[in-house]
Amino acid sequence: MKYEQKRVLARTSFAFGETELRYTFRYGAAAEESSFDYFEVSKGRKHTAVRDWSRFQLGMLLALSGAVAIAAQARLIGFDALSLLWLTPGAVLLALFSFAQTHFVVLQAAGNPVWIIDDKSAHSIVAEIDRRRRDRLADLYGALNLANEPYLEVRKIEWLVAESVFTRDEANNQIARVNAAVAAKAMVIEEAAEADSFGMFAREAIAI
Repeated sequence: MKYEQKRVLARTSFAFGETELRYTFRYGAAAEESSFDYFEVSKGRKHTAVRDWSRFQLGMLLALSGAVAIAAQARLIGFDALSLLWLTPGAVLLALFSFAQTHFVVLQAAGNPVWIIDDKSAHSIVAEIDRRRRDRLADLYGALNLANEPYLEVRKIEWLVAESVFTRDEANNQIARVNAAVAAKAMVIEEAAEADSFGMFAREAIAI
């Protein structure tokens, strides 16, 4: 599965593998490529907007060039109101810089930002990343390990709830199984202790 996005200078692509996401982000001449396991994606996300600074730079250059042209024309043949049209290209680009922004949804993967252009495909991309992330966490940590320390296993289960891997009911069922295993182990220990005590009493009785 693959998604590609385009808006002004921004380009993104997302190639979904079985356990890894291959991500490419281009903005103007700059390009970044990376791949990461789905479990490395953090749950949170933020929305941000970026202006195209190349428009500002080109707009300022054209505005300054227009001002120089107006001054030169005024000196040579006198000022003419129509000469103000020299400022139009620069003014248009500066206006676009001020009001036109590219909006992104930003995730974090292994501490690095993942930029998703906030267009009609953004929701599908985020939903697919979230789904694969939950599935990956479930594969890695979802199985109940009764050999683990009970309090550590309960903490793991609660963490999986916080990461939206388990529902509250699923977590409660897992915790109940942990508690049942602890109770069963305690009963075995108690029965063994009672048997040992009975055996000791019997040996003492025979000795008497």
